[in-house]
Amino acid sequence: MSSIKQPLITKKLTDEEQKIESYFNFEESACPSLVSDENLSLIRFILLIPSIATFIGSIFVQSFVDTFFYFTCWGMHIVNIAIVLSIMAKSDMYRNNINFKRIAGIFNEIAFISQFAIVAIYWPVLHEESLKIVEKHQAQNPEWAWKFHQLMIYIHIVPAISIFLNVLVSKLVFFYEHSKMMVIYSITYFFVNFVATKLRGSPVYPFLPWEDWFSLVVCLIIMIPNILVYYIVCGIVRYFRVPHMQLKRD
Repeated sequence: MSSIKQPLITKKLTDEEQKIESYFNFEESACPSLVSDENLSLIRFILLIPSIATFIGSIFVQSFVDTFFYFTCWGMHIVNIAIVLSIMAKSDMYRNNINFKRIAGIFNEIAFISQFAIVAIYWPVLHEESLKIVEKHQAQNPEWAWKFHQLMIYIHIVPAISIFLNVLVSKLVFFYEHSKMMVIYSITYFFVNFVATKLRGSPVYPFLPWEDWFSLVVCLIIMIPNILVYYIVCGIVRYFRVPHMQLKRD
């Protein structure tokens, strides 16, 4: 007797899972004329290398513990994680894992907006402070001063370029409703910043001394524009990059 093949039964995706499949597409290139689908993982690996190198270099300039106290370092770590997850999301092991794609997509969302905040705050507000630190140590330890100066340049440029290009070449569409993840991420960092300030006995950042309630106001001043930027970025991305599903269903 010939065996009768049973029909392949596939699980029907929920609306949320369909949106994740459509919005967080790590398998297809958003710029096929520049990067083919087959070369996406290679390009992401190339983007990861300079950001990882920046992290390794930072360990030789500041203590390993300090890399978890500064928001800039947090942003660098998130970028590295986001790109690694992007590479894994395209692999055979995870390409059909909806939950994994969701996590990878959220990390890309957080990394992208975090780098926007880091670049927007550092260069106009904190770069002068960095130059003062360089000048202060120039006479006694010129080698360290030079390394610190280079680190401040690279760490506030390289991760931002890496995540921007990763999002650019990937078919990613940000979720408006994931803005709450930015709130959770920000509150978590502010708590770490508070603890670090008390442990060190000095502020991690001069504008967050945690001496009175005004530091909470500063946190809100930083966080609220970030949320607004997140919504603006969502709108811009959706304007240029419509997912397979109709946006009217959002």
